[in-house]
Amino acid sequence: MVVNTNNFLIMAFGESSFRRILLSRLLCLSVPFLIFGIYVTYRKARSAFLDTARQNLTESSVRKGESINQAIEAIRGNLATASSIANLKTKSKANHQLFVQQLHHALPMGVECVQIQDVRTQEITGGTCRSQLTNLSENDFPLTQSFKENLTPLEEVKVKFISPVESNQNSVRLYPKNSLNLLFYAPIYNAQGYLQYKLLVQLTLIKNEKVEPGSLDGYSVVINEDGVILAHPIAQRIGKNIRDMPDATRLESILRNAVEGKENFLHLFSFEKNDVELVAGYTAIPSPITGEEGKKWVILAVSRLDLALLPLKTIQHLLTSLAFVLIIVNILAILY
Repeated sequence: MVVNTNNFLIMAFGESSFRRILLSRLLCLSVPFLIFGIYVTYRKARSAFLDTARQNLTESSVRKGESINQAIEAIRGNLATASSIANLKTKSKANHQLFVQQLHHALPMGVECVQIQDVRTQEITGGTCRSQLTNLSENDFPLTQSFKENLTPLEEVKVKFISPVESNQNSVRLYPKNSLNLLFYAPIYNAQGYLQYKLLVQLTLIKNEKVEPGSLDGYSVVINEDGVILAHPIAQRIGKNIRDMPDATRLESILRNAVEGKENFLHLFSFEKNDVELVAGYTAIPSPITGEEGKKWVILAVSRLDLALLPLKTIQHLLTSLAFVLIIVNILAILY
């Protein structure tokens, strides 16, 4: 029996061509579904990461607010106790200097310096500061002791906000440009009950924050109830009102919601740079500033969206690689 070789080759070639055509059609149909499936997976992963970032930044703002509040209350309590110490009521500069050095070491981290000033002459009778702290009015406290207890009441401890660059008649003092600085001061009455000295403490609450890429703590921003920015990593923003910012509407919404007691998040688009999307978690704490009783500070934890979603890039690369490998496998299956 003679086998027709030509017919066999034609049949084999025809079967091979048919298989390739069939596989190519299947590839054409499967690739769009494959790409769509990868896109859906990516969107779900992005949504999950975004929800996590929003929640973590909101929680971070609450933690930042609690930390600021606790630091302020700790300094208030320490200053109330310290200003009542008996050896401060003497005129001995040696006693004053020894006391402020010991007090500075005993106070929590963030305290820049401690100083004692004579109320009438403004003379520094003891201090750990490089220069004189802000001159304060003699009328900040009653000239005679108005409380009977030996311990200075907490309400007698005053708090003042210090801008990053503050000047007086004698000099210009530079504070860390993007820090939040507060000045605490309490009265010291002599043995006869007359106001003689003031005990001052300078506290830095936010200083040179470093936020690692992918971290969901965010950097800190503090805004008072009037909309004035008190702390911001960009020093030029400090002292400006949010009404004058490009994202004014959204920032005012954050301020309004936080003052009402809400803890949430909001996306910002021009707070740092134009066209850079940010996610900001927010909360509010009572303003510690003397004269602002009943008002609040709004605490923000802010992160760039691309940095908050940085772990998503790993998943994106994996899905892209998977799609590429599957397409190559399909092509090889057609060819061979």
